[in-house]
Order: sequence, then C-alpha cells, then structure tokens
Amino acid sequence: MMFDAPAKQLLELLNKTGEKGVFTPEQLPQAINQLQTLLRQEPDSVKTTTVSTSPAGSSAASFNNQDSEEDFQPNLAQRAFPLLQLFQQALEVDKPVIWEFQGH
Repeated sequence: MMFDAPAKQLLELLNKTGEKGVFTPEQLPQAINQLQTLLRQEPDSVKTTTVSTSPAGSSAASFNNQDSEEDFQPNLAQRAFPLLQLFQQALEVDKPVIWEFQGH
C-alpha cells in the first residue's frame, strides 16, 4: 500500500495513468529498468540514518535533513524500492502486477 500522490507519480513515470491498471509479465522488464534508473538517479537524495556519539559518550540516531524520526518523509526513490521488489518477484513467477486506487 502506498499513498496516492507518490503512487500516482511513480505510475506516471512508468507511463501508467488512470484509477486502475496492470503491468503484464511482458511489461515488467521495462518497468524494472525504469525503476532501477530512478534509484540510480537519486542516490544523493536518499535520506539515511546515521549514528553519532555525543561528547558525553552517548549514542544518538539522527536523520539527514530531518529533525526527528516522526518528521521523516521517504523520497520517491525510497518509495520505488518496494515496487521494484514486487515487480522482480512477479517477473520471476511470470505473473502480472495489478494496481487500483481505492476510494477516499
């Protein structure tokens, strides 16, 4: 499950529009390549967690460009990764990927 706006953005990048659709097994290799390209193009924008040691010796996790874990917002490349995995798994078993936006 993915939020509407990022899901629609990813689908548009994959040339899919509308409220529902399908990626056939024949379409999956191209979709996988497009998502892999997206992941390669945005490596610097992927937010990472770093662990630092304060002068007092205690460890604290911090998020690049974020104030707290609750404020963390994954970028498009991070949202694309699970979709990429889904496409790869579907291709391995020669099955389609069907998607649909649910009513609000």
